[in-house]
Formats: sequence, C-alpha cells, structure tokens
Amino acid sequence: VGNIYLRDIDWQSRRAEIHIFLGSPSVRGQGFGQEAIALMCDHAFTSLGLRRIYLFVLAENAPAIHAYERVGFREEGVLRRHAVKE
Repeated sequence: VGNIYLRDIDWQSRRAEIHIFLGSPSVRGQGFGQEAIALMCDHAFTSLGLRRIYLFVLAENAPAIHAYERVGFREEGVLRRHAVKE
C-alpha cells in the first residue's frame, strides 16, 4: 500500500520528522494514511518517548493536509519557494 517512517530523529530534543507515501492512487482517500499517521505518532510518543513530530507538505496537497489535521497536526508556518515541483 505504501510506507511510513520517522527520520532525522533528534534524541536530545526528542523530535522527529514523519514521512508517508501511499503508492497506488486506488488506496488513497480510504483512511489508510490517516490511520498509519495516527499509529506512527502513537508509537513515537509512547514507545520512543518523543515529544514532537513534524512534517513538510506541499500547499496544494489538500488531501494530505486534511489527513494530518484530522490526526492533530497544525500548521506552524509556510516555507515560500522552498521546493520546486514540476
């Protein structure tokens, strides 16, 4: 279906960046990503003892933003001209 992982784990500050990718468009919009994000965050906070999980998402990726918000993520800032996607 896809993959999800934590990267750049900073054990001293107890934070990490979360990444998720759902490969097939046919599985998107069915809640798999949202459930995977919730499970990974629970693992990060409960098992790993992290205090902060963050991510970057393109502003035009409304379905992903909606899924992140439903799990509890909030927008903290906008990185303008940060990535080029053609």
